[in-house]
Amino acid sequence: ERLELLYKRAMKSICSLLKPGSRAVVGTFSNELKEFDSSQMKHLVSYPLRVHQSLTRWFHVFERRP
Repeated sequence: ERLELLYKRAMKSICSLLKPGSRAVVGTFSNELKEFDSSQMKHLVSYPLRVHQSLTRWFHVFERRP
């Protein structure tokens, strides 16, 4: 499965669990999700966390649209 399809399925599942206005934090190994925006979820911000000299994890904050 392509990573983009996996992200879309995951975000759809997360969205189904959240009430409108609620937020979710998603951790990934890349900054790809910052471009993710849908009719149900809005990307608010992304934070990098350096784990090792050459390894960075990204945490993305999303909000369920009303």
